[in-house]
Amino acid sequence: MLFVDYETRSRAPLPAVGSKVYSEDPSTEILLVGMACGPDEEPFIAERIEQWDPGTRIVSWGRFDYHIYRSIEDPSYRSDHWIDAMALARYTGMPAGLDAFATALGFGSQKDRRGKQLIKKYCMPQADGAFLPLEGEDLTAMSEYCLQDVRLLQEAWVRLKSLLPEWEEHCRPAYEATERMNDRGVPIDRRAAENALSQCEAHTERLAAECESLCGFKPSQNLRIADFLGVKSCAKGILEDMTFDDPSRERVREIRLESAKAATKKLVPMLQMSLSTGRAYGCFVFNGAHTGRGASRAIQFQNMVKARVNPEVFTKLHAGTDLVNPLSDVQQNIRGFIRPVDGVLAVADYAQVEARIVAWLANCEGMLSAFRDPDRDVYREAAARSFGIPVGTVDDTQRSYGKIAILGPGYGAGGKALASQAPGYGIQMTEAEGDKLKDFYRNDLAPEVPLLWDAYERAARDVVSGRITATERVGPVGFALNSSGGCLEVTLPSGRNLRYLNPQIGEDRFGDPAVVFQSKYGQKSIWGGHWLENICQAIAADLKNAALVRLTRRNASGVLEVHDELVIESPVSEGPGWVDYMLCVMRDPPSWAPRGLFDAEGQLMDRYSK
Repeated sequence: MLFVDYETRSRAPLPAVGSKVYSEDPSTEILLVGMACGPDEEPFIAERIEQWDPGTRIVSWGRFDYHIYRSIEDPSYRSDHWIDAMALARYTGMPAGLDAFATALGFGSQKDRRGKQLIKKYCMPQADGAFLPLEGEDLTAMSEYCLQDVRLLQEAWVRLKSLLPEWEEHCRPAYEATERMNDRGVPIDRRAAENALSQCEAHTERLAAECESLCGFKPSQNLRIADFLGVKSCAKGILEDMTFDDPSRERVREIRLESAKAATKKLVPMLQMSLSTGRAYGCFVFNGAHTGRGASRAIQFQNMVKARVNPEVFTKLHAGTDLVNPLSDVQQNIRGFIRPVDGVLAVADYAQVEARIVAWLANCEGMLSAFRDPDRDVYREAAARSFGIPVGTVDDTQRSYGKIAILGPGYGAGGKALASQAPGYGIQMTEAEGDKLKDFYRNDLAPEVPLLWDAYERAARDVVSGRITATERVGPVGFALNSSGGCLEVTLPSGRNLRYLNPQIGEDRFGDPAVVFQSKYGQKSIWGGHWLENICQAIAADLKNAALVRLTRRNASGVLEVHDELVIESPVSEGPGWVDYMLCVMRDPPSWAPRGLFDAEGQLMDRYSK
């Protein structure tokens, strides 16, 4: 087993383009590499790894070193032989940074601060594009900095190696499918994005000038704008709920809201990451959340505005015609900048997947029956029961109440939380109405769910306290301490484990007994609703990852995974067939999940939309 850490230089901006594009750039060179031939061996510095036995497992922190090795040293090395220790760290719910991981687990020493200065000095080009020669004392210092990383990697491996067999069984296939998607890249409509960014920047400058002429301040000067308007802050929720009779103050309010739109925050990384080929590489993070759900880098696909794309906006952008309101138009149509040059996007999305999982785990027979019947609308039925009216008379607004009733309270949300969620469903709700909906869920719609919260809490406390020394099962979910007692393992129906480090019996925020564990953000307590939320989101991730693996093995050209949605790039003629196949796969879960419960919706798109 070989532990490695590369130090390289390149004219390609690594944070912007990602490690794959960086590694393939003609200017990229290896400065040196730190290596150790085992977890207990002393690390050393070399110019290259060179080719080892093809069966040698190589360990690094993250995917960067793999791409460098494949691109510059050994293009034949198999991805599934490489061990990404960062992925194992994410599997435990710990920080993804090597230094942060070491700090969280209490090992390692303070790294030489000169390292980052040396990287900036020697790994990036000077103003004229040339590189400084790395030699003398700086070469010695850079070498030691690299060796420090190898030593930290070795120590991290000692703590992570026991997880490798489990991770390879339950996570490796989906990890490889995600990395294949990363290497394929997301297709970006660069022409539209470049014109949109230009218009947004010009419009932002005009708004700033107008704002300064009205009040003397820029829209970004939050405290001064708030003082001018006479409000406590410039938070969106505050400014949207008021108007001013004074024309100047009203216009400043409008400018502040307009300027705060994050239109360019996604356009910039889209253009940076797609600079070489028109595709954004390395966008997705496998196991980005503790529960196993994915995340994304830079462009942040998961928080794009959920709106249907207006084709006229892109017609104007391609023609070079000015948009009426660039910031609003771009924000509302941000998904549409994802577009294949040739072909279509086949998009499939799980329908109410977490609500279905809650019904399964809590054995809510009424909801299970409704979810299994494609002719029944669960949200309308919930609204009808809540309002005491026939299902056929439920209007769209009332159906939105039913949707919140199904999706909101399952994890323990109260009236205040439900009221804050309501605008996302297109309705307004008071806290009192939210409390009424919460009580309806707990007492009428799904009384089995609060019982499940209690069962999860009790199982976790019994195991952590030592009252139960074997695995405590609650339906298809198991709770147990690992052999050392330093980790509470929650075994999902798939066989994958969620891990909670250093569990203890402590108190929640109400002073009640609760399990407390070490998260990457510090000590955290967890109660029944949170247990159910973590478990449901983890199961949803397992379902989607299983579908992604099946699609990848069928040579699907996956380009996006966002929340409960998968997106494939396809030739136009093959698009309908891919949508049908995606729906078949997503409706046919693995053997560990109930059949006939899960559903999905799919469509073809020229541009990514909602």
